[in-house]
Order: sequence, then structure tokens, then C-alpha cells
Amino acid sequence: MEFRPDRRAGIIAGLVILVTIVSIQGLVLANVLRQGPGLGQYLTAVLFVMTLPALALWAHYFYELVTLTYRLDRGKLVIRSGWLERTVPLRLIERHVAGAEVAAGAQFHGIAWPGFGHGHLHLRNVGRVRVYSTAPLERHLILVCQQPPDGEITEADLSVAISPRNPAQFIRALETRRQIGPLHAPEPALEWHGPGAWPVWRDGLFWALALAAVVLGIALYGLLALRYDQLPTRLPLHYGADGLADRVDLKQYLLVVPAIGTLVTAINGLLALLLHRRQRLIALLLNGGSVGIVALLWVALAGLVY
Repeated sequence: MEFRPDRRAGIIAGLVILVTIVSIQGLVLANVLRQGPGLGQYLTAVLFVMTLPALALWAHYFYELVTLTYRLDRGKLVIRSGWLERTVPLRLIERHVAGAEVAAGAQFHGIAWPGFGHGHLHLRNVGRVRVYSTAPLERHLILVCQQPPDGEITEADLSVAISPRNPAQFIRALETRRQIGPLHAPEPALEWHGPGAWPVWRDGLFWALALAAVVLGIALYGLLALRYDQLPTRLPLHYGADGLADRVDLKQYLLVVPAIGTLVTAINGLLALLLHRRQRLIALLLNGGSVGIVALLWVALAGLVY
């Protein structure tokens, strides 16, 4: 039997947040296009790039919101949120508590907007509680779970806070299934599905190399922006084997150098992300190659502008 939370407030607030982020991005991008090449344009462009992770995070949490469901099977509660499925065995649920009873002194840690919460609650006499809810704390239904006797508590062992649209109906269905009993004894579990199960999200070295390539690439644009106003309108862009300049052109063409770094980093990063599940070493080499290529472009650009 499947129960759904009331997502309306969360969806409306989420769309307002999306419009706000996109509006800020539009204003910043318009400012970038109005400015001429130089340090000011570079700093504004960096500000625009810094808003992109906010958009990605919004998409992730909004997907969690619109897919949040609670399914009561015989012997277990399955909570789905995004690519995650959390299994809570009914035999481990000691009691259920209304959020209004424990709201005083509660501490929430995580990300929230009206109608959505992603994080943990710390409640007196209950402990740490994982939130899968679209309602304020006062309307949470908290399922207090037994903790392992050895004291080693994992994420799958935590109590949960949920917000079914009809809490009374949910409690009746929960108690009915507890009285019937399970066909087998399920264990608490956290399972990732789809892209969420890809091991790349937990590969620190992969992301360290990717971040290094991106930061070096952004800084490469900064090197050019710092020197741009001081450069002559035309300057040597290539030297022959004899050490003499064989190409003199407008300084705007220097933008090709960091642009190459951006293109290489983007292509290698996408290929690395797709290949990581089967060929981690190749994925790491692709990201490491991006770092090496951008480092060489640093040497090339520094030689042209100094």
C-alpha cells in the first residue's frame, strides 16, 4: 500500500527558488556580455559559474521531493526519495510519535525550504532522526526504531520522520501489517538505484582531479584577464623553430588558449563520468590528462602574455 506526502507547497516553493536562481544567472550573464574583455568581465563570469552548482543541487533535491513516497509492504516500510530506497523493518519500529510532541528543543541539520526537508533531526529522548518529509516538524510522524545492541548505528538504523498525507490511515495500515507479521524477516537497508548507484559519486580521487582541472582552467582565464589591458592590440601568437615570430594577430585570439582547456576538460570529464563504472583507471587518466593539458596551456599562455 503506497502513501504519498502533500508535495504542493514544496513544489511551489521549489519553483520559486528555481526562478530566483535562473533570474540571478540571467542578470549576471547579461552583465558579462555587456562588459569588455578584462578583469571585471572575468570576475563577473566567475560569479556566474559559481551559480551553476546551486542549479544542480536544486535539481537533485527537487527530484527527491517529487519522487518521495512511503510504501507499506508486509513486514517493512519502504521509503523512496530520488534514487534512494530506505527499508525500515516493521518489527524494529518501537513506537510512533507525533512531531508536535517533540518539537520543543528539536535541532534540524540539512537543507530545507517550505514544503521540503533533507537532513537530520536531533530529538530529546529519541536521538538522531532521518527526515523524509514535506511538512513542518509539528506535522511529522516520527517512527522510533530499535537501535543495534552493539551500539554501532548506521544510516539504515536511524529512526525516521515522515509526513503521509493521511497520518491516521497510515498508522492503521502500519499496525495491521505488524499484527499480520512478515513472511520473512527483512533487514534495515539503504539501496541506491539508477545513476545514484554509480560508484563515481564516492570516488574522492576522481572528483579531486576533476576539480583541479576546473580550477586551473578558471584561473587560466584569470591570468589572461589580469594581463589583457596591458597587452598591445596586436602581438606575436606563434614562434617558428628559429625563435622568430611567424604569426602576429589581435590579442582577442589569446582567448583560444583557455577555451581549449575548457573544451578538453568538458569532453574528458564527460567521458570519464560515463566510463568510471567499468574502467575506473581510464576515467582517472582522462581527468588527470585534463589537469596536465591545462597545466601546459598555463605555460603557453604565460609565455605569450609576459
